[in-house]
Amino acid sequence: MTSTVADLIAGGATSKVFVDTNILVYSTNRSAPLYLTAKSAIDALTTCGAEQWVSYQILREYISAMTKLPTIPIAGVLKNVRDYRASFSMAADSPLVHDELHILLSQIPCGGKQVHDANIVATMLVH
Repeated sequence: MTSTVADLIAGGATSKVFVDTNILVYSTNRSAPLYLTAKSAIDALTTCGAEQWVSYQILREYISAMTKLPTIPIAGVLKNVRDYRASFSMAADSPLVHDELHILLSQIPCGGKQVHDANIVATMLVH
C-alpha cells in the first residue's frame, strides 16, 4: 500500500517533517522528472499544516545543486532560499548536533559524503 504525504499527516503519523535537499531541488526545477511529485508533496504538507523543517546544511546543498543547473539564475536561487527561511522552521547546527553526530558515527559505520547525511540525521534527532 502506498501512502501519500497527506495520508501520513492526516493519520497522525507526524506533524513535523524535515524536508531534504532533493525535494527542494525537484519542487523548484520545472524540468526535473519528479517536479510534480515534489511540488505536490510540499503543497500537501502545507495544506495539512505540517511543520516543515530544513537546516542550513540543506540550504547550502540546495544552492550547490541549483547553481549547477543553467536554468535558474543565482538571484532566483537566493530568493528561493530566503523564502524557505521565512516559511520553514530552521534547525540550527549546535554543539548538541555535533555530539549526536559523534554518537551516530560511533554506532553506524559510514564515511566520506555519508558523514553529511549523518549530520542531517543528527540534526533531526536533536530538533
